[in-house]
Amino acid sequence: MYAVFQALFSVVGSLGFIGNVLVCVTICYTEALHSITNLFILNLAVADALASVAHVADPFTTQQLSVEKSLYNDTVTCPVQLNFWVSVQSVVYYLHSSLLAHSVFGLTLVTHERFIGIVKPLQHASYFSRRKIAVMLLAMWMTPLVVELPRFVYVIDYQRQKCTGDSEYEYMFSILSMLLLAGPTGAMVWMYVQILKNLKQGAKNLQQLGVKGSAKELLEAHKKVTVAMALVTAAFFILVLPTKIVKLTFEIIVKPSPLAVSQTFTLLVVLNSAINPVLYGFKYKQLRESFVSMVVGKCRKLKRQNHVQQAPRVEMVQSLS
Repeated sequence: MYAVFQALFSVVGSLGFIGNVLVCVTICYTEALHSITNLFILNLAVADALASVAHVADPFTTQQLSVEKSLYNDTVTCPVQLNFWVSVQSVVYYLHSSLLAHSVFGLTLVTHERFIGIVKPLQHASYFSRRKIAVMLLAMWMTPLVVELPRFVYVIDYQRQKCTGDSEYEYMFSILSMLLLAGPTGAMVWMYVQILKNLKQGAKNLQQLGVKGSAKELLEAHKKVTVAMALVTAAFFILVLPTKIVKLTFEIIVKPSPLAVSQTFTLLVVLNSAINPVLYGFKYKQLRESFVSMVVGKCRKLKRQNHVQQAPRVEMVQSLS
């Protein structure tokens, strides 16, 4: 079973990493995509790429820890290898939880930018000055690391004393992790409700006034980007949120949770990071076209370089003949 999960995590994690890196490269390479919305999408893609890589190690560390625990015979001194693998799994779990929260915070920032841009467009410049954007991004990356740190420190200290990472109080930290996700999740739901109301009212007003042209096109552009990010948010609600709830339930009621259950739900979290680039490409037309243009442009450039390099050789052969 471990081998199956290792293969699945490796494939999904690799695809997630490659896809999110391509999103990052496309945004950085294409000047037309240098906007506040895409800056937040870039940070979200970075968080998803890191999460994809971090989760690849999960089945391997779980297997090694299981093997070491099976060899442990309740000796007074905790074996060095068991102590090591409990520490490794604690580090991996810390990265999992932090990077998942990074993704949620990243989604919240994108949603917040869309909310201000559509519901309060005249205040957009004041809400998103360079200094405020820097503070938002710093909070996005630092808050999960700080909030998840007590659990990491506690588990490391506990396992040194008890020679196991399974603490009866660990579920309390899981509740803290859930609360870390609950705030941004609730905020996203509220903001999307307001966005949908505003877009519906805007479309109705334009229809009543018979307005066509640039104003209607701008509304449609806002709508398309918002739909793309709404799909990403929906994927989070479908794949990640139930996973956290079920894992917390198992930690409180069933200890330890069955391997197949824990690994399957963790795989769903990895899948969430992997499908985000697909959703961007499927619904975000500007990003999709920029990616195609970047790839085609690079291919043409390489073709021209090869042609230029081969031209002197052809002339030399012709002169010699």
